[in-house]
Amino acid sequence: MQRLTVRLEAQFKESARLEAEIRANLKGLGYDL
Repeated sequence: MQRLTVRLEAQFKESARLEAEIRANLKGLGYDL
């Protein structure tokens, strides 16, 4: 269970990073979310 929790935390961090990158890219295209 500990391994899964650590893996899930890493995935949440990666998800947040990707979401921020997507939002920045969309803003560059003129979409402000």
